[in-house]
Amino acid sequence: MKPKQLFGILLLLAETILSGCNRPDVDDETNPDPPIEPQPDFTYYNTISIDSTATACGIDSCVLYLPWLNDKINTFLKDSAERKQDIVSSMEIEMFVYMDKMDSTQNTYYCCRLDDYIRLGMGTLWFNCEGDTIWKDPGWIKSEDPTITVSDTCEYILILDKQGISQAQKTLVYIELGLFPNGE
Repeated sequence: MKPKQLFGILLLLAETILSGCNRPDVDDETNPDPPIEPQPDFTYYNTISIDSTATACGIDSCVLYLPWLNDKINTFLKDSAERKQDIVSSMEIEMFVYMDKMDSTQNTYYCCRLDDYIRLGMGTLWFNCEGDTIWKDPGWIKSEDPTITVSDTCEYILILDKQGISQAQKTLVYIELGLFPNGE
């Protein structure tokens, strides 16, 4: 064998050995885990989902044509540029339709869940078709008054389930904006 051929074979052998040792997919307990990539300090949330076609309270596209409902959404979104820089805040509005067990009438209720202690409050509020607040679930906290104010010690959905028969439930609005700190 010529010296050049022997040198080439030794070079290929050395390269094969070295490349096999550096492969991260080789399951070898002697190799340490690959270094963990640094994670950003915060995860950014930017979710806006609005069902603009839903019919409720006898109105098509109720999210657009019920002024009070439209105001709730706009109030939450008006400072969205600032919200994106703060800890995550969210608003979810669901529509519930119940048939009254006594007189068989259908009633529509709106459940608004807020997680926005800095600006609007935290907890669950219930509204009727006219936009009147008909219930504050236990645990409702208003941002400018940190004392807990409650309508009763019962969640309103339990009262509705007792007095009526659920006919429909639909999420009309879901908004989540802001930063959430990543855990270690």
